[in-house]
Amino acid sequence: MGPSASHLVDGERAPDRREVGAVHPARATTQLRERHAATRNAPWYVVPADNKWFTRVVVAAAIIDALAALDLHYPRIGKAQLQELAAAKRVLLASK
Repeated sequence: MGPSASHLVDGERAPDRREVGAVHPARATTQLRERHAATRNAPWYVVPADNKWFTRVVVAAAIIDALAALDLHYPRIGKAQLQELAAAKRVLLASK
């Protein structure tokens, strides 16, 4: 004998008072994984997916911030290396 119609909410069993406010085990697992998997060198970002343009803005901003934090710059080339590159260029152009 199944539950009466008064115990069903949208076709499913209504939670009792012990379950109200409790975190579903799958949600708890996800939260734990996110908390322990995200590190300083490999952060996780929660990105809203219900608005495509906003999602793209959030992702682009995260990428821009990550690239800016890398402090990238062109390598410095000394005089000897410049001469070596010029010689290599001449050899390559002469072989055409």
